[in-house]
Amino acid sequence: MTERRRGWLLVPMALFVATSSLAGQASLRVVGPTGEATSYDLVALQRLPSDTIRVTPHHGDPTVYRAVRVAELLRRAGVPIDSLRGRPLAWTVLAEAADGYRVAFSVAELAPGVGGTEAWLAFEEAGGPLPASVGPFRLVVPTDGRQSRWVRQVETLTVESRNKQ
Repeated sequence: MTERRRGWLLVPMALFVATSSLAGQASLRVVGPTGEATSYDLVALQRLPSDTIRVTPHHGDPTVYRAVRVAELLRRAGVPIDSLRGRPLAWTVLAEAADGYRVAFSVAELAPGVGGTEAWLAFEEAGGPLPASVGPFRLVVPTDGRQSRWVRQVETLTVESRNKQ
């Protein structure tokens, strides 16, 4: 089954584990609303539910990524992503790159059924590892009009909740 939305193609995939020379070397740190952090290396990300997404950027050729929804990572970090109400509606997610580049999302915009933003953490491009200039992990946000939140070399996703519960 495939689904087309706004110029990109989504193809559900089964869980898949691959070996790579990058496995175990790089990691993504996800900090939940309580401050507890979880690290994911490439192998751990490959074990999570993922999809293949085909994205056609405004300037360039179509690219195929294998990625995990950021909403799934937030769910695993303790964000009530499927039943948002009250204080969590004001929480934000800060994505930080190796070079210090940072972008923000609201948790509500990333929540299925609430917001319309689809953000993905990509770990493969065209069936192989991401190029070193953008990987090992990259945010892909096909619903954004511009690619300014497509963060290269993502190292950390932090849920900021100034009103912790």
